[in-house]
This record gives sequence, C-alpha cells and structure tokens, in this order.
Amino acid sequence: MCVHSLNLTEMNNGLRKQAIDKGKKYLQQAAKKAMTLGFKPDEMKLLEGRPSSSAKHAILDYSDKTRPSMLVCGSRGLGAMGRMFLGSTSDFLVHNCKCTVMIVKCTEPEKEKTAKK
Repeated sequence: MCVHSLNLTEMNNGLRKQAIDKGKKYLQQAAKKAMTLGFKPDEMKLLEGRPSSSAKHAILDYSDKTRPSMLVCGSRGLGAMGRMFLGSTSDFLVHNCKCTVMIVKCTEPEKEKTAKK
C-alpha cells in the first residue's frame, strides 16, 4: 500500500510564486526592450487576477481604478477560431476600457518563438 499526501494550499502557493517570479522577469525584459527603442514606461505593474476571474477583467478593474491615459496591450494573433473559443483580451479591452488602448502585434519571429513553447 502506498499513501501520498498532497497539500493543495502549499502547491497553489508554490505555483503562484513561480507565476509571479516569471511575470516579474517578463516585465523587466519588456522594460529593457522599451528603453532600447527610446521609450521609458511610467509604470509597469504585474496584476494578480482572482481564480474566479479572467486576466482581461483584472486589467479592466485596474484600469478603472487607476484611470491611465493609455493602455498598451499585446496581441498574439489568435485568429478568428482562437478568439471565438478563448476570447481576445485586447478586443475586450478596446471595447470596455474608458481610456485609449493601443494594441501591439508581435512580429513573425516572436510568434514562432511563442508557438514553440
């Protein structure tokens, strides 16, 4: 007989920490890239969504609270079928944010790199 105990709270906290660490690294890389292009972001913030909500709603809630003059959002280029099943965060934000939303499409090499992961 084999018995294994799994503490879901510890597991969830570990996954949460990994996601936050990965998000922070991504923001640092994005800030460096923006600066090499001549932009200096006023603020870059990692948002944590609630498990019962989606990322697009977390971004909308944050936008409603902070009232930025502009929001920049990336687009993965899911296509019609992907948007139909997953929904497009950028499309949602364009139609629901009270501020200007700029959508930045990734270049082809970046799309290929993302698809391989």
